[in-house]
Amino acid sequence: MATDFRSDTVTRPTAAMRAAMAEAPVGDDVFGDDPSVNALEAEVAEMLGFEAAMYVPSGTQSNLVGVMTHCARGDEYIVGQDAHTYRYEAGGAAVLGSIQPQPLDNAADGTIPLPAIEAAVKQRVDPRAIAEHFDSVSVCLSKGLGAPVGSVLCGKREFIKTARRWRKMVGGGMRQAGILAAAGRHALKHHIERLAEDHENAARLAAGLARHKELTVAPTQTNMVFVTVRADIADAFAQHLAAAGVRPYGTTRQRWCTHLDVSRGDIDAAIACVDRFFAQRT
Repeated sequence: MATDFRSDTVTRPTAAMRAAMAEAPVGDDVFGDDPSVNALEAEVAEMLGFEAAMYVPSGTQSNLVGVMTHCARGDEYIVGQDAHTYRYEAGGAAVLGSIQPQPLDNAADGTIPLPAIEAAVKQRVDPRAIAEHFDSVSVCLSKGLGAPVGSVLCGKREFIKTARRWRKMVGGGMRQAGILAAAGRHALKHHIERLAEDHENAARLAAGLARHKELTVAPTQTNMVFVTVRADIADAFAQHLAAAGVRPYGTTRQRWCTHLDVSRGDIDAAIACVDRFFAQRT
């Protein structure tokens, strides 16, 4: 059976999540009367210590709406060189909001090395302890939490009121979205504690890959393992993995992402597949 390590966005809804979606009470979220959406927004706001929250279709839209709500046209926002908003969201803040990014170099661990951020970003910390340092927070439900779609933008009540107008403008107003929100609520209730399993699996995977001198494995802190493959074997290595149904993202620079559809057994099978490749070359 193939194991997909490309991203934690490839997860599929569990049977319990599908049941929650099927049974979800719904209304018209644009009018503010979808009970499942309202409940999800209230739960995430409470979890992170914010006054209000807003459900949107994607993390990209949540980030865009957040930046456009914080900033006016011609303003500047400070962002890491490797931040998703800067590198992977098609320049939305600049194109749609006329907001200029001011990128800073990220540290090796992905943070911008400011003491306040370094003190806040740790494993096994209550979400409120991280969120209290920020004016707004975007929580993606479709990554490690395994929901099929959606993010939640949190902030002060007036901030969210303004953000709802931006959401409408950029096409994020949905109608009976409670079916999707129910998946998010299920994820919050059942999939947060198990994130530690993904981190443990990633550490196990990184250790297995690092045994081979042809692979350079970056320090692994979460559920993503970044690997640089020696150029002269990269294509052959990628073909070997693909033939065995092991699917990281990339060829010379690879990303292996653990998630709820990747088990401890899948990790060991992937490591064994890698070992076979190098054993055949000796």
